[in-house]
Amino acid sequence: MHMRPSRVLKKLRAGQVASCVKINLSDPRVIEIAAICGFDCVWIDMEHVPTDWGTVENQIRAAKIHDCDAM
Repeated sequence: MHMRPSRVLKKLRAGQVASCVKINLSDPRVIEIAAICGFDCVWIDMEHVPTDWGTVENQIRAAKIHDCDAM
């Protein structure tokens, strides 16, 4: 199994600007909406949002399914 290539690294290596949005909500659907809107990366917040590991796992899946990096 191989890792999915980073969308952010691909843009940065090409001299382009990568976009990232910080999400302060725990609902994975919000991550999916951000990914669909075209952000290259979503910043998943665990410090200011009451989020458990299962929710974070689903948020990461929501980003990856739309080829969006999760940070």
